[in-house]
Amino acid sequence: FPSHDSRVGIGTTTPSTTLNVNGTTLLQGGQTTVRGSGATSATTAFRVENTNASASLVVRDDGNVGIGTTTPSASLHVQGNFQISTGSLYTYGQNTDIDSGSIRTVMSVATGSYRAAFFDYVLNKSTNARAGTVFSVWNGTSVEWNDVSTNDIGNTAEVNLSVGLSGANVLLYASSSTNDWSMKALARML
Repeated sequence: FPSHDSRVGIGTTTPSTTLNVNGTTLLQGGQTTVRGSGATSATTAFRVENTNASASLVVRDDGNVGIGTTTPSASLHVQGNFQISTGSLYTYGQNTDIDSGSIRTVMSVATGSYRAAFFDYVLNKSTNARAGTVFSVWNGTSVEWNDVSTNDIGNTAEVNLSVGLSGANVLLYASSSTNDWSMKALARML
């Protein structure tokens, strides 16, 4: 449906862009070229929206691709979890408030059909830091883990890490005898 301002709508009578397709779309065969506006700053060259009109996929004129974000800051910028292939998952988590006297969850990931998680982490507070990997494996309700890390910069000995199962999730925990620790982790699930 062409509008008075040179916008074309397919499945909509109120197109909001030059080409606005509302409904299921299949692009196949041949070669498809999408060109942006040619502006010097990065603009959106191509955008795919979900049923809520939120951007699911954005390709910008500067070549950056965003999945789940409209402002990709890298060649591929994924906001949320991503799956590389069947049987593996990479996801990010953090806790910036690990304090004395409590066990804090750094991240929780659905176990699904996975049997192992490798939590790559960095732990820090002021001038104290360490990085490492917590290896974990589970079967039924049994879980085993091991923390392999760098030598401390400063002292991180008062922070202990552990892995547990809760329902259908595997959790990375941190506990400390002092306040104000921060931890970031990347889980690789197999």
